[in-house]
Amino acid sequence: PVRVVEYPDAIHGFHAFPELADSGKLVEEMKLFVREHSRTKRIA
Repeated sequence: PVRVVEYPDAIHGFHAFPELADSGKLVEEMKLFVREHSRTKRIA
């Protein structure tokens, strides 16, 4: 799966600057994506 998330006001490489608000948003988006796609499916 792929999810496109855009940060139109962000500078290039913004993810490397934790003091920027968009950096924190990106990290949260990545964590959510991983959680959503790494859940094990139980077979009944």
